[in-house]
Amino acid sequence: VYTSFTFQGADTNAAAGITAARNHTQFDVAPDGSYELVIGPGASGRNGVPLDAKTVSVTTRHYFENATSA
Repeated sequence: VYTSFTFQGADTNAAAGITAARNHTQFDVAPDGSYELVIGPGASGRNGVPLDAKTVSVTTRHYFENATSA
């Protein structure tokens, strides 16, 4: 499974509007597949995503690469 989170600011230019991004290789995932991200100002650590005041939305993507999903 591929999972990603892209955080965007109000700027409508796609690349310039990204304020943070993480995919499943950049945070810890438990053996059962669960995870927790801590987001916001001051967030830190492997599962922390520090955000600034410009961030207004998040887009998530989840791709199942097996013939059947979990």
